[in-house]
Amino acid sequence: MRPFNPLVFHTRASYAQELNKIARQLSSTGFTKCAVAYFDNPFGTAAIAAFEAAAKSYKNTDWKAFLVVETPEGIAKGIEEIVAFQPTALMSLAIGGLGIPFYKGLRKRIQTPAFSISFLGSRPLLAALGDAAVGITVAQVVPSPHSVALPLVHAYQSALKKAGGTEPGYSSLEGYVNARILIEALRRSGRTATREKLIDAMHSMRPYDLGGFEVRYGPNDHSGTDFVELTYFNGERFHPRAGGGRKKEKEGAKIWGGKTGGEQKKKGGGPPGGGFFYRGGGAGVPNTRASQKNRWQIRRSESPMY
Repeated sequence: MRPFNPLVFHTRASYAQELNKIARQLSSTGFTKCAVAYFDNPFGTAAIAAFEAAAKSYKNTDWKAFLVVETPEGIAKGIEEIVAFQPTALMSLAIGGLGIPFYKGLRKRIQTPAFSISFLGSRPLLAALGDAAVGITVAQVVPSPHSVALPLVHAYQSALKKAGGTEPGYSSLEGYVNARILIEALRRSGRTATREKLIDAMHSMRPYDLGGFEVRYGPNDHSGTDFVELTYFNGERFHPRAGGGRKKEKEGAKIWGGKTGGEQKKKGGGPPGGGFFYRGGGAGVPNTRASQKNRWQIRRSESPMY
């Protein structure tokens, strides 16, 4: 989904890496019978191919792709087909003018755990979905903007206060990260910066630590970061998921008073977010530089590059 370009430097994980994270979560929690909807456009076809590759890597053969036609009749038909499939999880890659109406109509019929990539951004997504956003899990490409124990987020929130008290958010934190990387590259380029010097400066970031969050570039690698974290919207704000896996899923099911993914397959029902708990706004993160760096720094082996 993101071919290499010698003049392009990325500052966020790819959508394919977000989809890989979601596929991993579905596999580890038992919600493998996932309905994945998409439109017949370049983004939809590329995204469904990336998810298919990710699901295959986790040996998930229970999921099913649904090609939805971008017409009112096609939307209605797609919803009925997905309802008949009786999925244990949902994900919509239907990006387009009818994507939001399709998802809202689907959520009225199916209340299983729902997942989304970061295409729209958190705030626009919430504004568009309204009440249908409650319980959705969204992949994020930067840490929680409320985790002030992380030096990056502490500096970001300080900058927000100086700028006039704008509320923290994932999109603005991502913009802040972008600006910090560009400023650092310009600083390393020197006063007589040229295109070549700027490229060399970017390549010299091996890594560049922004405060517990690292990016890394090289002559043959402009990806920057593989960081993806899943977050759950509880009706008030997004909270980072606390890991996942079978043990934490069972613990989370007890907290929610629901069932794990495997139990849901057998009996139906389950907690609104998928049966595993979240960690709110930095809670539980030790306030030391070493622990912050270990918690957040990029581990490139965790998710494959597409």
